[in-house]
Amino acid sequence: MPDEDKMVMVASTYTDYEARILGGILEEAGLLVQLSGEHTATFRTEAPGSVALLVPQKDAERAKELLARAKQEARDLDWDKIDFGTPG
Repeated sequence: MPDEDKMVMVASTYTDYEARILGGILEEAGLLVQLSGEHTATFRTEAPGSVALLVPQKDAERAKELLARAKQEARDLDWDKIDFGTPG
């Protein structure tokens, strides 16, 4: 496997829920994403696991930029201005 196709970690989270959200951001941008450790992340032990987001090495910088942008956009989100509608 060429080095540029080698999967490298660009982020890690403590839950598979968070990892899937971040992975979706990268997949939406057309990047190949693999999650590693998602089945052990929620174990309640003395050494809890984490979920790693892996992308091909050639896409690692772009993935980090996309995640940084998503982090900034989430910080700028004003939840008080979001209308969730009323049930019913």
